[in-house]
Amino acid sequence: QYGCNCRGEGSEGGCGELDVAEVIETNTAQDKVSTHYYFYDGSVSPGGDNYATRPTDSAVTYLTIFDNSGEGIVKIIEIGSDNFDFSVDSVSGDTVSAWLTTSVENLLS
Repeated sequence: QYGCNCRGEGSEGGCGELDVAEVIETNTAQDKVSTHYYFYDGSVSPGGDNYATRPTDSAVTYLTIFDNSGEGIVKIIEIGSDNFDFSVDSVSGDTVSAWLTTSVENLLS
């Protein structure tokens, strides 16, 4: 997984990394997802990882929204596995706005 990772290589040819819903191998119950990011310089997100419980007996869908309004918001929302229509070509602005205003819940940090 990390053999070709370019974290810490700087902006010239380097990269950042965003893990949206990673199940960390040290979590043997596999009942939590972790969200975290690394910057170009290899530093980690302020405050460390954010953890949330996840179902282990059913499927789930995670929505990731990158808000380009200048606020630098990345929001990750868990919805049921059947609560999103993957056949649509686009999502309405009203729907995205509703997702962006969804309260923060289920954090274990």
